[in-house]
Amino acid sequence: MGKKITISIIMAVYNRADVVEQAIFSAVNQTYKNIEFIIVDGGSTDGTIDIIKKYEDKISCWVSEPDNGIYDALNKGIKIATGDYIEVLGSDDCFIDENSIARVVAELTEDIDILSATVIHVDEKTHLQMLWHNYSARNQDTYNYRMIPHQGMFVKRELAMKYPFELDLRVVADYKFFLTCYFDDSIHIKYVDFPVVFYSLDGVSSDTSKELQLIQEKNQVRTYFGLPLLPPPPPPKNIYLKRFLKKIHLFELVRYLRNRFVKKGRKPHSCKWGICRWCGRGN
Repeated sequence: MGKKITISIIMAVYNRADVVEQAIFSAVNQTYKNIEFIIVDGGSTDGTIDIIKKYEDKISCWVSEPDNGIYDALNKGIKIATGDYIEVLGSDDCFIDENSIARVVAELTEDIDILSATVIHVDEKTHLQMLWHNYSARNQDTYNYRMIPHQGMFVKRELAMKYPFELDLRVVADYKFFLTCYFDDSIHIKYVDFPVVFYSLDGVSSDTSKELQLIQEKNQVRTYFGLPLLPPPPPPKNIYLKRFLKKIHLFELVRYLRNRFVKKGRKPHSCKWGICRWCGRGN
């Protein structure tokens, strides 16, 4: 690109005073300065607005008003944005380090419509982290129709405007957006291997009702594209053992030991941010 690339970071938030400062801190302290940082708040009443105001001089634009869920808030932010590329940062996530955006910009060229980087999952309860990559989508012949890391996607603003998030999808509108772009041969997606965001795992997969909603909505999207449907979630395993361990207050310890030493690829979270709830630093 002839001119210096502008990255629009959009954050939707509602009543997340417990986590949002970490996300904001990581965004406003990027070394790459050609950033437009937009926060769309849903009318928080828990102190979130006070935290936003604390960093107001470093935020390009913020609004606080009722919305129709996270995708409605993100659509609002996209309409406000003026940057070349848009990245969605979760209010409970944060960038890997202060050079995250600079590394992305170094990979961007005029012909790239979407850049897909990886992210690192961080479990909120155990503070163990694991890489979430984008390898499954790199080859259309072997693609298994899984979602790539959304927080690692940098999308041309014109493309985000053309395909706004659908509000009837409460949890997978980003999945439909990605598949719409993926199956369009005119859209150039570039994949890189480095992570850009620490992505919070807040336990959705352990909530049966949310897991069922997730599968139902994914199947709605898969039906739209004529893709194989996902099976219903299996019944919970070892439910009686889980109840017993909770009763004797050992469930979290056993969960940590299992995830740390039995499941591969997981290790304790580590970063250099001055504010990090997983490391126990700052607010």
